[in-house]
Amino acid sequence: MSVFRTITEFGVSFSRTRAERRNIVLTNLISLTAAAVPTCILLGRLFFYDQSFGGSSRLLLGSLFLLLPIFMNKMGFVNASRVVLCWIPFIYLFGGQVVGIRESEAYQPSGYLVVRYFFLGFGCFPFLVFGLKETKLLVAGLLGPFLSIVLFDPILNLFNVGY
Repeated sequence: MSVFRTITEFGVSFSRTRAERRNIVLTNLISLTAAAVPTCILLGRLFFYDQSFGGSSRLLLGSLFLLLPIFMNKMGFVNASRVVLCWIPFIYLFGGQVVGIRESEAYQPSGYLVVRYFFLGFGCFPFLVFGLKETKLLVAGLLGPFLSIVLFDPILNLFNVGY
């Protein structure tokens, strides 16, 4: 059995139904894919760009942070890991947005808009990892994307980086 398949099946032993098994595997796949993005950016910047230690460490920590649902599945927290998967991209993007604005000398106004498009894209995760019959979990998963989009400006203002 390959390492990739082993990782994607973490937590499957805790599933009771075939649909739940599919959702756990999908959660692990999405988490791996999301963690691969900062890793690829980190590798690209290390080889083709003068990357600072601070930027590298943030990308590496972000990749590890995005792997959290896999570790939660491994420990048996399969429902919590799916909710966490729905919330993590928003926490990571808000953190990156705040740090990016603070470190930038001239932050482009389009940067505020681009993050919202990512929020809309990541907002589909709850529909992928929860069945429509899991109403409470679906609502809990959708709460992060909804609040992030609706409260985007107040959250940035809270950190003194709004426009």
